[in-house]
Amino acid sequence: MKPYDPNRPCAKCGFDKASTRYCSTQVPATDGPYGKEYIERQCQRCSYTWQEIPLDAVRSSEELLAGMAGELLAALAELTAWVADSGAADREMIERAQGLVQQGQEAARV
Repeated sequence: MKPYDPNRPCAKCGFDKASTRYCSTQVPATDGPYGKEYIERQCQRCSYTWQEIPLDAVRSSEELLAGMAGELLAALAELTAWVADSGAADREMIERAQGLVQQGQEAARV
């Protein structure tokens, strides 16, 4: 599902006017990370219906992913330090892992 966009045209006929209705039950045949909410859209020309993700659900998912990324970066940093201390890898491998940690930390700040 795509995030709610009030200007999204109908995928079937291209008409740019659709009714919008908030729904708080599970989307039929869909199992995703957005919970039990969705926005139902219906084309005012051809009556085609589709679902979109509520804006607050999109933000919640982004926050969840940011938290997971932080945890993964911390684990990678810890693993890199352990590998460096154990001597189990060559210097090039350790430097590449440290570079990945630094890139991830910089990307998380953006």
